[in-house]
Amino acid sequence: NDILNMSRIESGKIVIQEKECNLSERVHNLVNMIRPQMRAKRLEFYVDTIDVEDEELIFDPLRLDQVLINILSNAAKFTPIGGVVSFTIRQEPSKKPGHAHYEFIVRDSGIGMSEEFTKEVFEEFAQEDSDVRTQYHGVGLGMAIVKKYVDMMGGTISVQSKKHEGTTFTVDIHLEM
Repeated sequence: NDILNMSRIESGKIVIQEKECNLSERVHNLVNMIRPQMRAKRLEFYVDTIDVEDEELIFDPLRLDQVLINILSNAAKFTPIGGVVSFTIRQEPSKKPGHAHYEFIVRDSGIGMSEEFTKEVFEEFAQEDSDVRTQYHGVGLGMAIVKKYVDMMGGTISVQSKKHEGTTFTVDIHLEM
């Protein structure tokens, strides 16, 4: 599926389809989807909102869901049993008229990645080493797809990580009100 999605993105067949959505409902649905994966690994899973005032927004719910599900699923996948994953939604003041500025932050206490690999994590087929590939499976397209979707929505994504200490992904995006 990832290979097909990447092909569709690169050929311009996937376009952003914005519509009116309730951000709170979307986040609630995402949390309900991901919670079984967190429970299966006995992870502590925290969800927090900070200064969220605007919830009725215009955005592509499918693409935003895909971005956040991928990041949250990776956090669960790469965090050992009993670890911690947090998902924070923060609204910041927006300098863009008619928009709300959001940060979606996913932190985990997982295996982390090297500083060198954080520079490559959004590239196609990027995987840190053969041990990770063997243990966790995957082709290394998930984060490349996430990056392309975030770019298509006019946002940015960043990563901070330390080996054996965990990872933080931050999606920064302006959503139309």
